[in-house]
Amino acid sequence: MNNFLQIIINQVFRRKKLVIRLANAGGLAGWLAGWLPGGLAGWLAGWRAGGISLSGP
Repeated sequence: MNNFLQIIINQVFRRKKLVIRLANAGGLAGWLAGWLPGGLAGWLAGWRAGGISLSGP
């Protein structure tokens, strides 16, 4: 009985770890998707506003 209970607990923990990994991966993907359009555009706008350009002064 104790062995059976331990197997169930191990299965639950393995599933929790998998769910946590999936949640972390999804959160990271969402953060990148949200940051790239706004963050990159904002950074480029600030960089241009600072008077720096690829063509030079």
